[in-house]
Amino acid sequence: MAYRWFCDFDFMDTIPDYSIFSQNRRRRFNDSAIFRQIFNRIVRSCIKTGLISGETVVSDCTFIPANVSWESRIEVIKLVKKSTVDYLNVLEEELRKTERYVKASPVIMEKIELKSSTDTDCGYIHHDTKKGLGYIAKMTVDTANGIIT
Repeated sequence: MAYRWFCDFDFMDTIPDYSIFSQNRRRRFNDSAIFRQIFNRIVRSCIKTGLISGETVVSDCTFIPANVSWESRIEVIKLVKKSTVDYLNVLEEELRKTERYVKASPVIMEKIELKSSTDTDCGYIHHDTKKGLGYIAKMTVDTANGIIT
């Protein structure tokens, strides 16, 4: 209901499919940071007015299925760089101070991903009961007033 109100849709109006928005965003504002700038400005305004305290926040993500045919899936091969994980960086910093330290080189390897040929923004997700071609929406919410930060 809040979405309908925000977009000025009547109760009986047909709501556009979410992929229309993602495709429009991808094509129209390609290589643009305008959405991030708008979002950051709104968050800063919420902080100034006290709607966001930052004392307690929660994070979660959800699977959003893509509106694509399973037959549109294709394999995409991309190169990924594997390196030490973040919590090992402190240990590596200490090791750098020792004599005869040799920095480990990251490993470059091929990774095969399933994508859709009709919507290249979505990917294959398989997690518990959620699987298929779609998107992962990650959000952090300030619990004081339930505002996404």
